[in-house]
Amino acid sequence: MKISILIIVVLLPIGCSKDSEPVRDTFKETQKKLTPEEKFAGTYEIRKVGDIYRYVFTSNGVVKGFRLNLNSNVWEQDYISKWKIVGRDLHIVDEDGSTAISVINPDGSFSDIAYIVDGKRDDVPVGMRPTYNRIK
Repeated sequence: MKISILIIVVLLPIGCSKDSEPVRDTFKETQKKLTPEEKFAGTYEIRKVGDIYRYVFTSNGVVKGFRLNLNSNVWEQDYISKWKIVGRDLHIVDEDGSTAISVINPDGSFSDIAYIVDGKRDDVPVGMRPTYNRIK
């Protein structure tokens, strides 16, 4: 008993020395904060009559669209466009300048709410808004 008390009394000041540097949480310091585009990037899908549409959003602002014809079971690349996050909305801008505006839903999916063609905005009626679900 006397020996253990002696060891504690002798070693306690060494362990509490002010010369030692505090331990830093380097994991938190090295974590990069993701941009909205990096958070949103991924693969989304929707099923429409006879086809499945898949959209691959890359973090560098490119979206590639693919279509699977369920009759032929063949994937075909449909288009390539640019995309960006504007506030809480997703904007997909085609080569001709037309823009699809979608709202990003709380579950991570997105729904088309409007299209801008030749500078004219056409809103999609609430009951007819297609929703694209994240699959990857």
